[in-house]
Amino acid sequence: MRYLVSIFSVFALFLSTTFAAAPADDDIQFLKDGVSFSLPADWTIISDEPVDDDGHYFSVEHNTDDATGVITVTWLNIHIEPDVVIDSHKKNMRAAQIYQQPGIEFTAIEPVTFAGRKAYRSKYATLVNGSKMEGEIICLNCEGKTISFFVQSGLDDKKATDAAFLQLEQTFGCREE
Repeated sequence: MRYLVSIFSVFALFLSTTFAAAPADDDIQFLKDGVSFSLPADWTIISDEPVDDDGHYFSVEHNTDDATGVITVTWLNIHIEPDVVIDSHKKNMRAAQIYQQPGIEFTAIEPVTFAGRKAYRSKYATLVNGSKMEGEIICLNCEGKTISFFVQSGLDDKKATDAAFLQLEQTFGCREE
């Protein structure tokens, strides 16, 4: 139960983060606790912090005019079934004020492959401030961690967001520390 509370805390943190600077002249390189990946330089880190001793929370947004793309990577240092984690994210999103009008629609959770690993995914669509947003939640288990990927974008920014998320997937690594 404590880990579900941690999941809820991580998502609440996503909804209330503050801005921090990211390198502007080179790709963002991430490596912590055996988790690694890179993202394009035109993205800005908005959060990069531990979740107590239970895991980590990392979030970036696309750093261009009128950009809507956001990518978040979180993990807990325990094995939890991915469908349980995705259902928890979905419950939190349904309760979040930003998604209340007109609501949010999710697809069924389905098995997928992410970075060559067995994972699970649910896609969604919603309106945020009158703009149509699409996204997905992907979750997998790796080296004793339960890792979630959250990606969301408006339709005008979707191509850049998809390219950044593909870079993250192609460079993603997870190893035991």
